[in-house]
Amino acid sequence: MWNGTLGDATPISALELLGLANRWVRAGAIVLGHANHPTVLGLFDQLQSLMATRGLRPVTLDVMSGTSRAVG
Repeated sequence: MWNGTLGDATPISALELLGLANRWVRAGAIVLGHANHPTVLGLFDQLQSLMATRGLRPVTLDVMSGTSRAVG
């Protein structure tokens, strides 16, 4: 389960993607995104800046939930 999405499973505009990022990128949120369309790749620096401005850092699901797939 996730809290929100960048809406980039299909090609969308930069304005739409940034709007969804602004809505969903927040502490503790799991935001689903894809790195397979030019829009998200072209906005990577802006997405990093949004996270930095909000004092956030991306982590894996294992880190967030305190689990480890390596151990099981």
